[in-house]
Amino acid sequence: AGTAFITRDLTGEYEYPEDRWALTGDWQIGDWGIHSRLNYVGEFTDYRIIPVPPPPAVVRPLRTVDAFMTLNLQLTYTGIKNTKVALSIDNAFDEAPPFAVGDSDTDLYGYVRDQHSPRGRFWSIRSTYSF
Repeated sequence: AGTAFITRDLTGEYEYPEDRWALTGDWQIGDWGIHSRLNYVGEFTDYRIIPVPPPPAVVRPLRTVDAFMTLNLQLTYTGIKNTKVALSIDNAFDEAPPFAVGDSDTDLYGYVRDQHSPRGRFWSIRSTYSF
């Protein structure tokens, strides 16, 4: 006798967006390069609630968590012997994560941490020297 597994499609429900994708692009000319990444997380239903008191216990979607898109860019220069310099900007348009009520446990800060990053625009510069 085998074990029966119950399966349910969670697409579009809490923490399971139907659409999620990343689009990348690179361009190089001489010593200069531009690299980009567009990240997209689609909308999904916020955490469900069970009205109290039952009966009947009815589970209803609370609300919709909006889609979230960020753009990361990097400019590189390799024109110095054995050196690569990179200027990066993550979340170039300073997008805030969409508000979510969440599960009142791991999402206490108003966003779904497993799907969205609260970090706004972030600049960095890096230099790498090869021997």
